[in-house]
Amino acid sequence: MEEFVDIRIEDVAFDGENYWFFSREINALFSMNVSGQVIYRGMVPWEKVMQERLYSSVAVIGNKVYLIPFCASKIAVYEIKDNSFSKVEIPNKSNMLPRYMATFLHKTHLYIFGCRNLHVLVLDTDTDTVKVIEPREEYNAMNTSDVYFYKHPAYYDDSLWLYMCNSDKIMRFDIEQETISFIELYLNTNGYIGTYYDGDSLWGVSRSLPSEVIQYNIKANDVNRIPITTAKEIPIFVGLVVLGKELHLFIEGDTDCSIKWDGIFWHKNAIFAKVIDNNLIYYDEKEKCLVINNQRFALKVSKSIIMKKYYDLIAEETIKENEFIRLVDFLCIL
Repeated sequence: MEEFVDIRIEDVAFDGENYWFFSREINALFSMNVSGQVIYRGMVPWEKVMQERLYSSVAVIGNKVYLIPFCASKIAVYEIKDNSFSKVEIPNKSNMLPRYMATFLHKTHLYIFGCRNLHVLVLDTDTDTVKVIEPREEYNAMNTSDVYFYKHPAYYDDSLWLYMCNSDKIMRFDIEQETISFIELYLNTNGYIGTYYDGDSLWGVSRSLPSEVIQYNIKANDVNRIPITTAKEIPIFVGLVVLGKELHLFIEGDTDCSIKWDGIFWHKNAIFAKVIDNNLIYYDEKEKCLVINNQRFALKVSKSIIMKKYYDLIAEETIKENEFIRLVDFLCIL
């Protein structure tokens, strides 16, 4: 009987026919059609085979799939028709890994925000060139060792908005002017996770205890704070989505929480959450599946296919076990 292994992911993009995602545990790009068929597409040839979390975000435009680096050194571009990879260099003034997490596609440009970088990368997908936009004003982080941003930016008024992870602020990137500014909230929190715009307000979750859902009305410059009651464990939120009167909160793990909200939906064991074409999408870590509007798709690939394709390359690297490939699996094909 053929064996399969689970594919763990932390982002997904959709081109109208296929969902595209990159393994969190190995150098491997996959697609899945709307019927749930998973296809192995290839590996980025200049990166290590067994490196975890190479790419944190995925975007697709036309015939190209863009892979945004977390532990990888460069942006990777996959040509769907040619089944080939190319690279886009990132201007880097330090020796640090890029560590980018948040990405937004607007028209023909990708806007990329980093965990450890306060600047914004602007990637022109027509020319595959990158420029760096630095903030003009001083930014004082409450915790400089913490990350600046998390997924996903929100679009409003020709700008991209992100709650900051390491301070009591919201960042605004003006797309037309290519300028960065900050809005101080004065809520005395250590930062926020998640950014979602519902047509009226920016929503986020505070990282301080007690946890709160934050609703910031941009036009009125007004903040509404909704307390979250938690068990003894500190909840790790990975995002939130507001759909009409429904509030969807996503938690890494299974911490029990409650909130005074009539249409509340708790999603435990999540890695990420986003909305694509009005479809609520997230990855369930416990069941190892992609959830699209409550329909669950198991992300699995044949173990034999992966081991045969990667055998020679894995042999050149230090073998490191993870949930995707175990040492015993590798030894079985020696």
